[in-house]
Amino acid sequence: MAQTPAVRKAARAAKRKAEATARQAQAMAANSQSGRVREGALLPIRDCMVSAGLFENGMGAVYLSRGASTARQFIALFMVDSFALGVKELSFRVAERDEAEFLLDAVNTADALTPTPPEEARKLLRDVVAWANGSGFAPPKTFAAIEALFGDVVPAETDYAARCGKEGKVLYIPGPSETPAQIKRRMKHVEQRFGIDAALTTLAMVTEALKDE
Repeated sequence: MAQTPAVRKAARAAKRKAEATARQAQAMAANSQSGRVREGALLPIRDCMVSAGLFENGMGAVYLSRGASTARQFIALFMVDSFALGVKELSFRVAERDEAEFLLDAVNTADALTPTPPEEARKLLRDVVAWANGSGFAPPKTFAAIEALFGDVVPAETDYAARCGKEGKVLYIPGPSETPAQIKRRMKHVEQRFGIDAALTTLAMVTEALKDE
C-alpha cells in the first residue's frame, strides 16, 4: 500500500529529529570531560613535568599539557603521594594561555618541576597507583579517564614502585585538603592493615606539624 503524502512527511520529520538528536548527543559527548580528554590526547605534547623530589619528599606532582599551540591547552595535573596514597588528587582542564602559565608557575613554585619524558611520567603514575592499590588505597575514580590524556604514549620499563614508601614502608601523612572523615578512615585503615606502630607514627608526625604552625 502506497504511503500518503502526510505519512511520508511525518517519516521525514521523524528522521530529521533523530539525526538532530544524534548530533546533539555527539556534541554533548565531545563537551564532556572524557570527550575533551580524547580530543586533547590527539594533540602534540607541550609540557610533561614531574616534581624533582617526589620520591624523597613523599609528595609531588605530575603535570601534562597538550595543544596545537599555547593559546589553548589541555592540562592534566596529578598530585602524587609516593609514601602511601599513590595518586591522591587530580584535575583536568582546558585552559587559555594565561591560565595555563599561571597554573604551571604555581605548581613549579610549590615544588620544582623537572621536564620528564612522557613515557616515564606515565609509567610513574601507573606504578604508584598499583603500589598504593596493593596497600588498600585506590586512586580517584576519574584517574583512568584523565590519565588517558597521555594518549598513545607507551609507558617506559622503569620500576618506580620500588621507590615508593618511606624506606619501603607505607607512611600516611594527612594533607590540608583532606577532610576529618577521610583522615579518620585512612588512619583506621593504616592501623588495621599495618599495625598500631604505623598509625602512631602518622599521629606523631601530624602532632609535630601542628606544633610548627
